[in-house]
Amino acid sequence: MSKKDYAFYQLTITDQIFNGTQYIALKALAATSISDPDIFISKETQYPTSAANAEWSCQQKGSDTCFIHPDDIYTGDVFYIGVTCLNDCRYGIKADFVEGWLTVDDGVRTTFVASDNSTIKINYEVPKSGNGGNTEWFEIVVESVDNQSPIDMYLAMDDQFSISSFYPQTFMTDDGIGIKYSDWEEDWCTKCDVYVIVNVLKQGRYYVTITSYGDYKEITS
Repeated sequence: MSKKDYAFYQLTITDQIFNGTQYIALKALAATSISDPDIFISKETQYPTSAANAEWSCQQKGSDTCFIHPDDIYTGDVFYIGVTCLNDCRYGIKADFVEGWLTVDDGVRTTFVASDNSTIKINYEVPKSGNGGNTEWFEIVVESVDNQSPIDMYLAMDDQFSISSFYPQTFMTDDGIGIKYSDWEEDWCTKCDVYVIVNVLKQGRYYVTITSYGDYKEITS
């Protein structure tokens, strides 16, 4: 796609693909390291081109994933999708219907199996107390067991995946990706659930570990 061009798609919901409980994960997957596709989705505007005329928009650097809650999806709906790039780019577009949560306990390494280009939803309760005292931050790490496959990860503080609490900064590990989240953030809470979305490109085994801490000294290590 040439820079600042748009491509438009439609997704029609039928009872053959939607059972009433699934999220839609609509993904624009960057095909090169410099590709940066952005997604705009609407049920009202046939050609959405910005956040101003779309009900859902995702504009992260690199690949993007928009999530639509099952409460916003009905049989017969048509979702209109616009994709644009600020610079020349190549991407693939994919819609996954995702259900079920992988619940992860604090400090416990949990293994999951994923297929090619799949999305996994993870649920974690932030404990009141972490290692070192009252919980002040937590770290999420997702890594590949079988291969060094690219991984995208997103965090939200509610299951609607509101954009205001989305896309905290990630860091790379030897075999995957991580996020650190602390009480410096405006929507920080303890004894509450947080939600993590993981996109993997290659089939294989992966593990996720989420650990809470009560000592700021460790957050920079």
